[in-house]
Amino acid sequence: MLSPKKSTAGAAPARSSSPDSEVPPAAGLDVVAGVGGPPHPKQKTRVAARSDEVGAVAGPRDKRGRCSYVSAKGFVATINWSAAIPNASAPGFHLANTSHSDRDPAALRVENLSRLYRSGGRTLRVLDDVSFTLNDGDTCSVLGPSGSGKTTLLGLCAALDTPSSGRVVLCGYYTSQLDEDGRSRVRSEYVGFVFQTFRLIPTLTALENVMVPAELRRRRNASAAASEALERVGLSDRLGHYPVQLSGGEQQRVGLARAFINEPRILFADEPTGNLDDETSASIQHLLFELNRTNGTTLVVVTHDEGLALQTDRIIRLRNGGVVSDTRRDADGFSTRKSAKEVGA
Repeated sequence: MLSPKKSTAGAAPARSSSPDSEVPPAAGLDVVAGVGGPPHPKQKTRVAARSDEVGAVAGPRDKRGRCSYVSAKGFVATINWSAAIPNASAPGFHLANTSHSDRDPAALRVENLSRLYRSGGRTLRVLDDVSFTLNDGDTCSVLGPSGSGKTTLLGLCAALDTPSSGRVVLCGYYTSQLDEDGRSRVRSEYVGFVFQTFRLIPTLTALENVMVPAELRRRRNASAAASEALERVGLSDRLGHYPVQLSGGEQQRVGLARAFINEPRILFADEPTGNLDDETSASIQHLLFELNRTNGTTLVVVTHDEGLALQTDRIIRLRNGGVVSDTRRDADGFSTRKSAKEVGA
């Protein structure tokens, strides 16, 4: 079992003393869309890194299937993927290089999903029997008042949490059958995120922030790809600027460029315009949907903004943890299907 060493301030993190050590799920990676930090000075591959804004990220594997990372507490370790993903041979798990023809046609399947929490001796049902399916290229918004379960649903769909019952199939993976490292790998390979609070790494420039996910994927043209991505969002003259030197709208544009640089199969956007004024919000919305159409990405948006929701092809409304209506766009406009819960209300 691994006994990691803690890195010291101002010094490069120490490497694990045993390169084949296994990392137990308790190590607790908190992975967000392949966003990490600088490469370890003594390693050829980029390692995962921790910042207060984004959490840790599992880096690429070497030829022996091992991967280095720095945990949220500054620990350095080496993962053997074959050991770290004990369910790799279980039904529903397939390798990341599965061909396109073998993929599940749905980017996201949510089946009878519920999430319960214990609080003060009581059981709180935050999400109650939610089901829906999104195919490649679909756009969907999730609306509901505060406390309706929107954020919980997003976390479950993105494999950041596990359900109490039901299941999520994300890009062909049954997420509940994977441990945290397996779910981290799925997120890194297939998922992009856009956040209300931007979550840029403050010590990196706009260009470097966008490069990070590409470098974690070992893309040789990471700098050129990041430059092109920033040009697409209108920031070609801000490549060397740090987040503190950018406006809120410019920071969210950097976030969009970062989210799309690896062409994710599915993108989750959590209140992407919540911190922006109306004019800037409209600009970001236009960019979000333009990039989505160009890349053919499945888009899931959690929002309070009815105007933003109306731009998606599907609107799922939550109340008290359950779906009360599911509105879809067709040739004649929008048609709404209400749940039994709503009909009986």
